Amino acid sequence: MTYKIKNSKGGIRLPIYKIRGKLYFRDERLGEYRNIKNPSDAIKEKDIFLIDFQKPNKKDREKIFGVKNELNFMGTRYAGTEWSGEEDFVVELKDKKDNVEVWIAHPDRVRRKEVEPYMVNYEGAIDFEGNKKEFKQRYPDYYKLLKEKGYVK
Repeated sequence: MTYKIKNSKGGIRLPIYKIRGKLYFRDERLGEYRNIKNPSDAIKEKDIFLIDFQKPNKKDREKIFGVKNELNFMGTRYAGTEWSGEEDFVVELKDKKDNVEVWIAHPDRVRRKEVEPYMVNYEGAIDFEGNKKEFKQRYPDYYKLLKEKGYVK
């Protein structure tokens, strides 16, 4: 996942990885991962195995952001060509300070394999395209909110 580290210069977005229980960002220049709290704690890429990577959890997000992740429902709209009757349903969210859109594709478009059933846009850039299972795994908080609102079953 990519998070904005609050103390990074200019608010640069860095990919954050949980390795052996600690949070690291990847320094491509040096070919190593550096601890987000202590950059002198570094692990060379050649010394890391796939089994060393762990999935970040809610507490990890709190460590990165310094506060609990805030998710707010902003509204809904339809997008696409109205005359075709195949408009996609868009749920607008505010995830901390980021504007997020979750697009739920019209079922006919999915059947024709034109699009994936779910798409997530962060600040206008596509972050995810996939099926319901993948969406639920990658964005459990978004899925829970959409389910509570009755937009997904």
